[in-house]
Amino acid sequence: NALIAALSDIRLKKDIHLADKNVLNNLLSLTPVNWRWRADEFPKMGLPANEEQFGLIAQEVEKVFPGLVITGPDGFKRIKVQELPFYIIAAMKEQQRQIEDLKTGLAEQIKVLQAQVMSLQARTAPAATANGAR
Repeated sequence: NALIAALSDIRLKKDIHLADKNVLNNLLSLTPVNWRWRADEFPKMGLPANEEQFGLIAQEVEKVFPGLVITGPDGFKRIKVQELPFYIIAAMKEQQRQIEDLKTGLAEQIKVLQAQVMSLQARTAPAATANGAR
């Protein structure tokens, strides 16, 4: 069991800034797909034959996250999958902000509606009392 640990100490970093605000939409534009490698056409690459794979297409990823894709010396594109979870975290945070904004907006709308209901009840209560007294 090999432990994979990425160096991430803040003391070694500079030019730190927040991720792009469009991470969520960019992630949503990606389409995970199933495929089989063309192993017989590229025998020197050591691709698994007849084994269904699941993932992303590098060219599609490159359109929205160019920093996640590298082109190897062989000309084939590769996705830096070890960085993908950090984009997912940024997207989740963006989505959570959207949820909180929606919750705040709904709470404000509920208060307005409750005030309107109370106002209508106050206006109709005297009329109901007057009709009941006749």
